[in-house]
Amino acid sequence: MAYQYQNPRASTYIPTDEIATVQYRRSSRRFSEIKASNDQENTSSENLLESLRQIVKNEEENADEQDFIFKEEYYSPEGTRGWLIVFAAFCTNFIVDGISLSYGVMTENLTEKVNQTSEDEGSNSTTVTTSAGAGTISITQFNTVASVLLGVTLLTGPFASIIAERLGFRKTAMMGSLLATLGIFSAWAFSPEEPNFWAFLFGFGVLTGLGFGIMFTLSIVIVGLYFKKNRELATGITVAGTGVGTLTMGPVINEILKYCGWQGAILFQAGLCSLSVVFGALYKPVPKRAVKVSKSLIKPSQEMPVLQQLIELLTSPSYLVVSFAGSFVMMGYFAPFGFLVDSATDVLGKHRKDDAVFLLTILGISNAVGRVLFGFLANKIGHSLLISNMALTVGGLVTSLYPFAQSHVSLIICAVVFGLYAAVFASMRSIVIINIIGEEKFNVGFGLSLIFMGAATFFSNSFGGYLKDTTDNYDMSFYVAGGFLILSAAICYPLPFIIKCEESRKAKASADKVNLSSPRKSLFDVQVNK
Repeated sequence: MAYQYQNPRASTYIPTDEIATVQYRRSSRRFSEIKASNDQENTSSENLLESLRQIVKNEEENADEQDFIFKEEYYSPEGTRGWLIVFAAFCTNFIVDGISLSYGVMTENLTEKVNQTSEDEGSNSTTVTTSAGAGTISITQFNTVASVLLGVTLLTGPFASIIAERLGFRKTAMMGSLLATLGIFSAWAFSPEEPNFWAFLFGFGVLTGLGFGIMFTLSIVIVGLYFKKNRELATGITVAGTGVGTLTMGPVINEILKYCGWQGAILFQAGLCSLSVVFGALYKPVPKRAVKVSKSLIKPSQEMPVLQQLIELLTSPSYLVVSFAGSFVMMGYFAPFGFLVDSATDVLGKHRKDDAVFLLTILGISNAVGRVLFGFLANKIGHSLLISNMALTVGGLVTSLYPFAQSHVSLIICAVVFGLYAAVFASMRSIVIINIIGEEKFNVGFGLSLIFMGAATFFSNSFGGYLKDTTDNYDMSFYVAGGFLILSAAICYPLPFIIKCEESRKAKASADKVNLSSPRKSLFDVQVNK
């Protein structure tokens, strides 16, 4: 049998019996030399690889101290527990907005005036005078309570997350529920016979507003933290509680008013708020994890102090336009919720108050459908700012023309439009802001925008109630509300041009500023997620 050997430089095997002995020995010697050379090269390669490994190890050790930081962040577990929290958050929104946006149903009961009859001794005539009782609330006072409730709810939002970071979501949500329950109950307790304005102002307005602000804000935040992959769906289900609460709570409160009066309606709302304590108890703490992040991946705005972010936002023309536009919206946004039932009762007659209350249900259905419809539309075609502006323009026109609606059909059409424009504003607001200021400043920017809106809400329906008391009808209240909605859209139409000019100015300022120093970037800068 012929032996074969492979020449490292050849591509075929050479039989040894075809080679001379001397030549075979010479080739064998050459083969040994090549093998030894290859072994030496392999050793050198292993040494080189080991050297590279050592360099990597040293680089990583240096990077741990210089180029990486450990950052604590929330981890989104989703799963069954997450959907249970979505259910709790949905119920919370049902209660908060169901009560807040259905307060107009109680206008007639809480602002009823006492009719006093007297007869003249010298004649057969009878004089009927109308005067307010000792504890009776005027329409202006009643709407002031509603404005304080809604304004405090919005103003509390930015601070609710800060409290939750210290006490936890569960404890904070339960505390907000108890605070709201206490506020509504105190409004009843300190109004033994007739509604007392100051009891309602501090109880139903301030205390309940603080509780509602905490409850509402945490219901949105915790769902956003628990979900990442299905965040849009989970958030959409959560905010749908607003529409369902609006379409359900109005008729329910109206029926309770018929049989139990305003005292029974207030106690019912207090009991409903107490149930939200149970929903808050379902808020399981969101898990956290430590993540190793390269410093080179952290944007400067993420390390920017809150005060500096506030200064930059307050000096940004585009952000100021959006913020003031939000304030103008709030001056007219709640007019349909507060005045629709009472004004429709004036048109249809008191014997058809049930039909007037049902308009609020139609508004709620339109609002719930609109949130899903326009959210889907904005997701498909974009242009959230344009959609929002057009909705506010149409909503403002319809609100201004509402006093001319003198039939049941026209009132229904107005209620549908009211629900749609309210849904568009609620759905597009956060999207518009994040598109203008970016994700890095969104937390601070959105919280600041809530302060703008909350401050305006204090004067919205209270001013509308004052106009009602002054003119003895709601016509002027709807004219003014519609005018503010149109004004809000009008100042936002030039926003794309303002944003373009602002970006051009920033680009020019950056180009003029020469930055000679740059941070050292390692080849091994990576983001580690565990």
